[in-house]
Amino acid sequence: MCIMAKHDTVPIIVDCGLEGDAPRKQDHFFYPVMRPHWLEVSWQPPQNVSFAIIFTSKHAVTAFQQSIFTKTKQNKSWQNCISFGAVGATTAQSIQQQLAALVAHTNATILLPSHSNGLTPLLSLMQATLQPDVQFFIFTSAIGKSADTVTAYCKHHNRNIAVEPVYTLENILESNATPFLTKLFAQPRPSQQHVLFYCRSGQILKQVVHNLLQFFNLEYPTQLPSFIYFFPWEQSAQQALSELNLIDRTTS
Repeated sequence: MCIMAKHDTVPIIVDCGLEGDAPRKQDHFFYPVMRPHWLEVSWQPPQNVSFAIIFTSKHAVTAFQQSIFTKTKQNKSWQNCISFGAVGATTAQSIQQQLAALVAHTNATILLPSHSNGLTPLLSLMQATLQPDVQFFIFTSAIGKSADTVTAYCKHHNRNIAVEPVYTLENILESNATPFLTKLFAQPRPSQQHVLFYCRSGQILKQVVHNLLQFFNLEYPTQLPSFIYFFPWEQSAQQALSELNLIDRTTS
């Protein structure tokens, strides 16, 4: 990861995410701006049909384990589960750790894309790997882009895919967010050093920008101090950066 060539000083890196997450590296700051909230779900494993379960995040795995599997673990239809899908390595690790009993019981494989993380590459992999009559169930956030991704995918592929929201995200109160920003910007730094906010999703990025505007008492994102930059990871974060007119505050 690097700032655009015109900036030579190593930036202060702030990993932004959900409460309970951790920074990607020890020398990074971590800024929690939202927290997951599990939804009440009545989903049951289908009878007399082979199916695969797909998770779009580690939080989806946790929500599934707490809201669904704990209530249905005795259901004999779990024997029809032939595969688990994970959008990335972290999600796959969560499946192995939190659903170890289910994985062992079903003897199902865990599939994850090898070249590019994300739901679309995962669906393509599972489409190519599993039989056409296998039903797909995607467990995800209620406010993410999964439903749109599935709709676009299904237009070009003959596959039965259901999207099951199992959690949503709540903003952390600004009163709890302000102390972190106060501490962060009190850090001594060279005049040319930038503060880089790493935001995985569009929703996280928008919340970070909102908090920064409140902290600096500004009206528009383009008014943010010139030393503030963003690293958008997912496509939704890149889109959010464009919507906020902050493309010139990104990295390469």
